[in-house]
Formats: sequence, structure tokens, C-alpha cells
Amino acid sequence: MGEVRRLAEEVAAIVAGLQSTSQPELTSLQIDRHGSALLQAANALGTKLRALGLEGPYYGE
Repeated sequence: MGEVRRLAEEVAAIVAGLQSTSQPELTSLQIDRHGSALLQAANALGTKLRALGLEGPYYGE
């Protein structure tokens, strides 16, 4: 679960960085710089969650 947490925190940190930029040009620049890392971390997180049997669809509350 430590790897799941690390990946989730990495995704959250990159998204927070993108969200903190209010100017579209800077957001685009940040996406160019960090988009690949975001997708890699998100894909790795999804893979780890599936390996733990945690995948959708989820119909709970």
C-alpha cells in the first residue's frame, strides 16, 4: 500500500501544481512539462489498484 500512497500523492501534487496556475499559457506550459509524469503516475496507480482487486465499476456510497 505504500506504493499506492506514493503514486496517489504524486498524482495529487502534479494536479495541484496545474490547478495553481490561473493563466492558460502557463497551464499549457506546465502540462507540456509535467503531463507525461502525471499520466505515468496515474497509469501506475491504476495498475497497482487493479492488482489489489480495486477497480470499478463501484456502486457504493
